Amino acid sequence: MCGGSAWTGAAVAAVTVGYGLFSRRLASTPVSAPMVFTGFGVLIGPIGLDVLDLGHDTGPVLTLIEAALTLLLFTDAMTARRRDLRTGGFLPMRLLAVGLPLSIGAGWLLGWSLIPGLTLWEFALLGAVLAPTDAALGKTASSSPRVPPLVRHGLNVESGLNDGLVLPFFLIFLAASSSPRSPERSPPGKARAECSGGHWW
Repeated sequence: MCGGSAWTGAAVAAVTVGYGLFSRRLASTPVSAPMVFTGFGVLIGPIGLDVLDLGHDTGPVLTLIEAALTLLLFTDAMTARRRDLRTGGFLPMRLLAVGLPLSIGAGWLLGWSLIPGLTLWEFALLGAVLAPTDAALGKTASSSPRVPPLVRHGLNVESGLNDGLVLPFFLIFLAASSSPRSPERSPPGKARAECSGGHWW
C-alpha cells in the first residue's frame, strides 16, 4: 500500500471509529450517519482537501467501508430479540416471512421487464440484492410520531434482520447464475463479481 493509500485508509478508519464513539450523542441531533460520512468524503475528495485519489486509493477504502457496513448491519440483527418478532400481531415476522420473499419476487419481475440480456437466475439475484432495506433510508418516516408505534417497531425489527435472512437466497442465486453464458468480463459476470465482493449490502 502506497503512502497516500495508507493515509486515506487511516483517515477512513479514524472517522469510522470516531462516529462509533459519538453515535449515541449524534442520535439526538439532526446529523445522521450518511451526512457524516458523505461530508467526510467531500472533505477528503477532489473538491475538498484532495487527499483521496479516486484513481488509486479506492481499494483499501472500499475494503474498510465494506467491513464497517457489514458490522453495522449484523450488529442490528444481534440486538433483535425473539419477543420482538411477536409484537403487533407478529408484524415483524409477517414482514420477514411474507413481505421479504414478495419483495425478492417483485425485484425479479421488475428486472425482467426493464433489463434485457440477463438469465432468470441473474434476475433472481437482482431481486435478492434489492430486497433488503435499511430503516435509516426512511428514518424520517420510521421515526415520525404520525406513524403508529407498532408499525415503526415492525419496520425497525425487519430492517435489522432482513440482510441475514436474504444471504442464503443470495448465495444460492449467485451459484445458480454462474455459467459459461456469463463470463467474468460480461456485464452479468461483472455484476456477480461486484455482488460477491460485498457491494450488495
